[in-house]
Amino acid sequence: MDLLFDPSSPKAFARAVAPWLAVVLLAIGVGSIAFDQLVLRPEIARLSTDGRAAVGRVGASSVLHPSAGSRGTVANRSLVAVEDPELGIQLVSVYGRLPVGTTVPVLCLTSARRCLAAEEVKERLNLWPLTPLTLSGSVELLLAALLAVASRRQRALRRRAIQLASIGLLLTLPGIARAEGPEFKPGEDALREQYRQTAAAFEAKRYEDAVRLGAQIVDAHRKHEAAVYAENIVLGSLLALRRGHEIVARMDDIERRSVSCFDPGAKYYNLKSDAYELIAREAEGTGQFWECGRFLLAAADTAPDNPRHTDRLFDAAICFHKAHGIGQALRARLVIVRDHPKTRWLRNTLYLIAENYRELARYTKAAEYYEDFAGLYPRDDRAAPALMLAAQLRLHLIPDPLESN
Repeated sequence: MDLLFDPSSPKAFARAVAPWLAVVLLAIGVGSIAFDQLVLRPEIARLSTDGRAAVGRVGASSVLHPSAGSRGTVANRSLVAVEDPELGIQLVSVYGRLPVGTTVPVLCLTSARRCLAAEEVKERLNLWPLTPLTLSGSVELLLAALLAVASRRQRALRRRAIQLASIGLLLTLPGIARAEGPEFKPGEDALREQYRQTAAAFEAKRYEDAVRLGAQIVDAHRKHEAAVYAENIVLGSLLALRRGHEIVARMDDIERRSVSCFDPGAKYYNLKSDAYELIAREAEGTGQFWECGRFLLAAADTAPDNPRHTDRLFDAAICFHKAHGIGQALRARLVIVRDHPKTRWLRNTLYLIAENYRELARYTKAAEYYEDFAGLYPRDDRAAPALMLAAQLRLHLIPDPLESN
């Protein structure tokens, strides 16, 4: 069965995150392989016939660059002269102050008609080692070096991504295998068997046995993970048996024993609201209309997002009205109008609010709601009598004691 609540823990968090982590890592691995096969390898194959290794030599600034000054540097860069048989003499800028005559490895491309020092390439490529650029002209040289460096990094990243994805899958599989039950340690064979019998009783719809066996696990092993699963089985069985009072009692005990930040989620509160409604219907069947209204209000307050929220408020007002609790019925109906203006109960609720105000001798308020009802639903059979009654109330044919005071 689905867990109605599960205490937060690192293990529960790991079980939830592990599948997504595995998917992300596998995507990285697949993406890196595709990038390597579709972008890197074809480009490197093309560049292998176009690019040439060359040697550059730091020269005197007066010869290579008249405006560079006498120390052979421009903005802390040395100028390198490359004599390429196809491109002629090329000037290359290199980081650092290098002595005149120092040799520097250089990469030249005929298609780019430019050379670039290898150290300069590495310095720039550290920023974007995996970006698939599609540039032309002089920047194509940077692309060549980028792909050359990225190919090595890409292969390493691909191997690491595949390794991490495999680890993620290994972490995920135990969590999936344990999704339907708790984890037991060696030496807990008796507890394992007791839980198996509890789960089997629930699956076989032997709910009385499931309640009995599950309660034994909860009472004897409160701090074990099996107690959480067993409690869920007990609550689900009690709901099937329509024992609302027992459900509420056990859930109140859970809340008393939990920490202040206990937040089990919507399923938990929906179950508790269903239990309150079971109690209310039982009270209604025995003529205890005040208890019926009280527990239906508790059901509505416990799970305000429940699809039956407005139904419970509407029925609570009816029960209160039958118990002569006009004020309580009115309050429940006003909540419906305020919080659920599009509910299917709005038509009857507006009319009954007017009736409640009239019963409480609040004639002006009653007239307002009679008029609102008739204005919104002019074709309703009660619309014309409502307008007539509102007119009588406003003409003080029926006095309003609150206004006269």
